Amino acid sequence: MTFANIHLKSLNDYKGAQGSLQRATATCNGFAQSAAGGAPSVVTNHLKLPSYQLVKSAPGVDEDPRVTEALKAANDSLTAVHETATKLLSTVYAVQVEHCRTMTNAGACAERFAADLTAYCKDVVLNSGFEDADRYETAVAMLKSAFIRELEELAIDFTAKLMKTSALKEAKAVTLANARADAEMTDATKPVADMIGEEIRKQ
Repeated sequence: MTFANIHLKSLNDYKGAQGSLQRATATCNGFAQSAAGGAPSVVTNHLKLPSYQLVKSAPGVDEDPRVTEALKAANDSLTAVHETATKLLSTVYAVQVEHCRTMTNAGACAERFAADLTAYCKDVVLNSGFEDADRYETAVAMLKSAFIRELEELAIDFTAKLMKTSALKEAKAVTLANARADAEMTDATKPVADMIGEEIRKQ
């Protein structure tokens, strides 16, 4: 392991943490949007009442008061389960974002970098025959400070790119919605998909 390897590994770890934070945030925000109107499909499609088959020779089973009462009770219970399952996923995704954000803390990343660098420098100094094994501490402290600034610049650049990507997605969504509305009101002889595609390609 060399200084270059330690530096590259620390940078890659930080970039990976930023990527994980981006994915975790997108998942959390996406689920929050889908759950805004109630339990999302990812919950309702997974948690369902069991299906049952009835014989044709026994009509009226569905209308039997005992069945309708049992079905209502089951649906009420299922609604409650959907609510708790939605809350569970919301909590999981929110906590995941918090944990990912912790891994992108520049100070904490710099501490890990400094620890690896300290071990490397100590090994080099001792193997070089010097008795003062702490002579590298000043250099490590300087490199740690420089690394923090490097990570902070990366964080700013990463955030700026995320904001740009988000703005582009939002603009594309608006264009798509407008194109769909225009397509429904104008040329009825041309496929809607073709007209929407033309509008998007203009962007």
